[in-house]
Amino acid sequence: MCEQMNYVLNIDTYILQNSHEKITDIFMTKHKEAVIEHCGSDMEHFEFYFEAGLHTIGIWQMQVDAGTCNNEEDEVLRFFSELRPDDAGKLAESILQFSDVFNMSGADIIIYIS
Repeated sequence: MCEQMNYVLNIDTYILQNSHEKITDIFMTKHKEAVIEHCGSDMEHFEFYFEAGLHTIGIWQMQVDAGTCNNEEDEVLRFFSELRPDDAGKLAESILQFSDVFNMSGADIIIYIS
């Protein structure tokens, strides 16, 4: 699981912030059972907070001046699509937890999702 989260933390900030809806759609369709198992059955709640979580990772990357990879959107979408179900559920849970911890740390940001 650490390998998958490491990949997500290093995805190009632009892709995270502009493809969060596509990535969330993959989780809500392809990995729905795993998401329910790891994050609960309220998919509307999951969708909102998962998109915010991806956006938060992008904010974190900018604040720490993270060295992100120069990914292609297709490569990133393929990564999320090809996750094994259990890995997808664990990764979704990790992204939500990262977002919660980051936002509770007192970071002075407001998350806007367009």
